[in-house]
Amino acid sequence: MAANSKEYEINVDPRILELLGPNLYTNIYYVLAELIANAYDADAKNVYIISDKDSIIVEDDGHGMSYSKGDIKKFLNVAGVSRTNENDSQTRSGSRMKMGRKGVGKLAALSVSEAVDVLTITNGDKSGFVLARKPADPSNPNKLKPIDDADISFKYITEQGTSIVMKSPQYRLHITLSAVKRNLLKIFPLVSKDFRIHVIRGKEIEVIESFDDKIMNEL
Repeated sequence: MAANSKEYEINVDPRILELLGPNLYTNIYYVLAELIANAYDADAKNVYIISDKDSIIVEDDGHGMSYSKGDIKKFLNVAGVSRTNENDSQTRSGSRMKMGRKGVGKLAALSVSEAVDVLTITNGDKSGFVLARKPADPSNPNKLKPIDDADISFKYITEQGTSIVMKSPQYRLHITLSAVKRNLLKIFPLVSKDFRIHVIRGKEIEVIESFDDKIMNEL
């Protein structure tokens, strides 16, 4: 499907995004925890938190979202009911219990940035749109700005996954990555060799895949 034929529409009053976005979270680590939980629910094995001067990116190698199969429409169904039976409580692989609950965690990134790029790929199918506090087209406020396939790129994933790009972030990560690690583990402890969190700033990389004794003592 051609990029210019894709339309993205969010099914919530746009005024909610403007009011709720900057007030949903005031702690960057709670925002990151929501996005990491989404990656966990997508059966990702790796989540990359990439911090630079212009953005904070949360990228995962989960299933990604298909436009044609309705994954993105479901994603944009804010606070929609996603669990109607026991099977719905499990991730697609069946190996994890879903963490996301209310469906509003996807709006968490708007607490950090006024505009957020959502990029995704699955089975070679790329899709992207801009989630913003204020509508791109006031005459059609529920319609989101699409991102052309040619402009969709990822830092670490290749075959499938999703990237949330928080541009011009209002909050920043701690100056030391060891402190970032501690803060993330306090909120999101479900790390393992099957679910790694990579925190990246320039040439610095901190991989979180377990609780070490030092962290356990601090927590």
